[in-house]
Amino acid sequence: MLEYKGYTADIEVDIQAGVLHGRVRDIQDVVTFEAKTAAELERKFHRSIDVYLQFCQETQQEPDRPYPQSVPHTIALEATPDLCRAASNAGKSIDSWAQEVLSDAARRSLEHFA
Repeated sequence: MLEYKGYTADIEVDIQAGVLHGRVRDIQDVVTFEAKTAAELERKFHRSIDVYLQFCQETQQEPDRPYPQSVPHTIALEATPDLCRAASNAGKSIDSWAQEVLSDAARRSLEHFA
């Protein structure tokens, strides 16, 4: 994994081709790069981000920013017993139950805009 200017890239190795592939994650735009060595891969990653940001500036587009890895949320104290029971009934922790419920609600909400 590489990080630069707030962006993170996942790396894959193609043994047969002798190439390292990288792709910036957690954004909708596609930013990829490849190299033959780790040092070259890091330089190419930095260059790809710089070119991406320059392109966005030149075309007056807002660059995608990485999605947050977690989203803090506050739950009213009076809702806690219901949340505990619902999570327990589903056989899940409150965090995993809440994540599932929020993800499902977000998908359903976005279907109306598709």
